Amino acid sequence: MPNHHRVFFALWPSAADAARLEGWARAAHAVCGGRMSPLENLHMTLAYLGVTEHERVRVLCAAAARWRIDAGAMLLDRYGHFPKPRVVWAGPAEEGGGPAWLHALHGDLWRRLEPLGWPRPDRPFHPHITLLRKVASFDPCFLPPPEPIAWTPRRCVLVASRSSDRGVWYEALWSRELGGD
Repeated sequence: MPNHHRVFFALWPSAADAARLEGWARAAHAVCGGRMSPLENLHMTLAYLGVTEHERVRVLCAAAARWRIDAGAMLLDRYGHFPKPRVVWAGPAEEGGGPAWLHALHGDLWRRLEPLGWPRPDRPFHPHITLLRKVASFDPCFLPPPEPIAWTPRRCVLVASRSSDRGVWYEALWSRELGGD
């Protein structure tokens, strides 16, 4: 067992919402190829913290236990693509890349993490759920329009990511039911 974790905070879909997203992934996979994200791994990353020692994770979990985390509804209604990592994703098409509450949650989370020693990244927040990795090509013209998913996240999770010869698997280190709408 390593003495560190690769950790991130994420919004986790319910089993029903993940199954609907899996339908999107199958449709995109038929056009783009690549590797589908396992159903149980679907999530929307809020804050990637990187490699973190066990003791620091323990302190983070204790701090997070005192945080109130509110969420609202969003509409996942479009595919997107990150060319360099060759990823196809599902996300909100709203102006600004998602609802205001989601960007407020992201900002609030980083305001809490910075005093604990995690510097906020310089890149902008781009809310998405990774559906495919290592895609051969991406042309949205060939993808069928996805059936929009009205999603109200109900759980925020601190996750440890581990790699093995069979792929990546995630372990929930901390979880909080969400308040809000």
